[in-house]
Amino acid sequence: MYIHTGNSRIVFQQDLIGIFNYNLFCGELSENNLKFRERNVQPPKKSRERNQSIIVTDREVFSSPISPLTLAGRSKK
Repeated sequence: MYIHTGNSRIVFQQDLIGIFNYNLFCGELSENNLKFRERNVQPPKKSRERNQSIIVTDREVFSSPISPLTLAGRSKK
């Protein structure tokens, strides 16, 4: 089954690892942001739309304007 994650993106449900709140995951002082910096990896950049979720798959990490609760509900259908 596929999940529409916004921004014309679709993720195969088997590839999905996690859906996280953008503000908790990429906040300026969050522990995850510090881990990104330690590994010299840039966290997902903000787009024109207000990001609400971080989608982690086995291939990539990207942001979504759709709330984590909505995406989680879509994944259960």
